[in-house]
Amino acid sequence: MNEQTPYLYLNFERNRERLEERLLEIRRIHGNRLFPQLHPDTNILDYFVETAFEKGAPGQYFLANTSLKDNYIDITVRPKRAGLLEKELPTGITLCLRGGLFPRQHPSPELVIDRVIDIFDAPRRSFELEVSAIPLLANNGERRIISLPAA
Repeated sequence: MNEQTPYLYLNFERNRERLEERLLEIRRIHGNRLFPQLHPDTNILDYFVETAFEKGAPGQYFLANTSLKDNYIDITVRPKRAGLLEKELPTGITLCLRGGLFPRQHPSPELVIDRVIDIFDAPRRSFELEVSAIPLLANNGERRIISLPAA
């Protein structure tokens, strides 16, 4: 990839404990219909990240600016139900990630994920941008990179 390709860096590490707790809570709500293949010794956050952002596999993602304040950009990433993820979610339910974007004006910013939310699955909404991307692993497994198409 050339230097002009923009990236969106997803950081799951800064809020790892909170994200793990939330995923466990969501799994208690939905039971084993959420992540039925999850082995008891496997970390639920790592499993979700590897399933939703399968390394090297093309995927579809819905991105939305869900900010309520001008000085803080809050982005929601909703992986499209397909591939490995399709088999790991209850019918009609999907998971989305929300986080703050830093630095705001950088061509390849970092999205610090601070929330995982279970919502009803739906086609792309009018306020979402559908992006085709190939997740790449970076920084010793601490972050996932979604390669965004150049504008």
